[in-house]
Amino acid sequence: MVFVQTGFTATLIQKKLLSEIEINSIFYLNILFSMLFYFLIYLFAPLVANFYKEPILKIVLRIQGLIIPITACYAVPSTLIQRNLMLKKAFWAGLLSSVFQGLSGILLAMYGFGVWSLVISSLVHSMTYCIILLINASWRPKLQFSMNAAIKLLPFSSRFLISNLINVMFKNLVSLIIGKTYKSDMLGYYNRGYQIPVLLMTNIDGAINSVIFPVLSKYQEDHNLLVRKLRKSLQVSVYFVWPIMVGMVLVSKPLIIVLFTKKWLPSGAFLQLTAITCMLWPFSVFLHALNAIGKSGAALKLNFAAKTIEILLILLTYRMGIYIFVSSSLISILISSAMIIIYSAKIFKFSLNDIVMDLLPTLIVTLLMGILVYLMNYLFSHIIVLLIAQIIIGAVFYLSVTCLFRFPSFQILKLYFYQKFLDKSKKN
Repeated sequence: MVFVQTGFTATLIQKKLLSEIEINSIFYLNILFSMLFYFLIYLFAPLVANFYKEPILKIVLRIQGLIIPITACYAVPSTLIQRNLMLKKAFWAGLLSSVFQGLSGILLAMYGFGVWSLVISSLVHSMTYCIILLINASWRPKLQFSMNAAIKLLPFSSRFLISNLINVMFKNLVSLIIGKTYKSDMLGYYNRGYQIPVLLMTNIDGAINSVIFPVLSKYQEDHNLLVRKLRKSLQVSVYFVWPIMVGMVLVSKPLIIVLFTKKWLPSGAFLQLTAITCMLWPFSVFLHALNAIGKSGAALKLNFAAKTIEILLILLTYRMGIYIFVSSSLISILISSAMIIIYSAKIFKFSLNDIVMDLLPTLIVTLLMGILVYLMNYLFSHIIVLLIAQIIIGAVFYLSVTCLFRFPSFQILKLYFYQKFLDKSKKN
């Protein structure tokens, strides 16, 4: 999926001028490789089933693997929509396909289809997204193909692809090691604790990052404007992410009890560790900026160095206990974030003090909000009341203070809602 979605298509966003033959060549090359990858999944499915000692995985992988060629059919149109920042089309396709996925998955599960409810609902999501996007996309494939045109685009895309593949492999490596080294219930607790912060990050920081690459690519020839956009995007991302993640660390116990009941309380420590780790994710914007100016090789080297540190920490800690092992990911991300920021400061010619001053106000207000949320534990004893009070009071305090001191990110948020209200008023 990483290969099909970001392999050849990344250069379609970064390249300033695109020809029709380049776009069509990438489209057909993507289709070809998706079929190759599906063949490999079909071929190796029995080995995966044997590794996990789950015979059903053989047929599950072979059916769910069909998602890959389906994705290849809309990867290029989706990338062109992203390049042109026509994000409403992608939004509606994503929303409707998620609704159909949820409905089909729930209905199949209710009628006893078990794991197949997940497999079929995933296929429904991909097919629905594909159909809606192809109907709404302004681009249509033509019978054009040039291997020379495709090869010229490969150097940038290949480095971008390798970097993404490394990220995905390492993201899943922790779960694999926990599943093989510790008891299966610990893997369940880890996955449950990991799930909530990452889900929020995907929808908050992920939504911001989805437009950062195409936006920064448009300003790749104007250094000063690109740096201003880069710093502003980091401020906005941190403004939303940090208070939510700090809040999640502090409300982890009532949150898990309310959502999953007391039997899942061991997930709390994993939720807290993951939330703290997620606070560093916004700094990935610097990698997007490097890719935007065509330095995918530098971004790949930084990513490779970061993963080398991570693998060393994994080898050192995987038998020291599950909590130390999971904490090693936080240490590796701290080190890698520092490396990325220092290198980017040299490339984009800004000082580290600039970044500190950009983020310090948000950090101070976030910590003050965290203290207030923590004190709520002494005022409320009922779990549900406590959780609601912590969320509402924390949010009101954070928004009020950032409004009072006219934080730039709050002004952007206010302007966004003002424009939405104005648009609705005009329509009425």
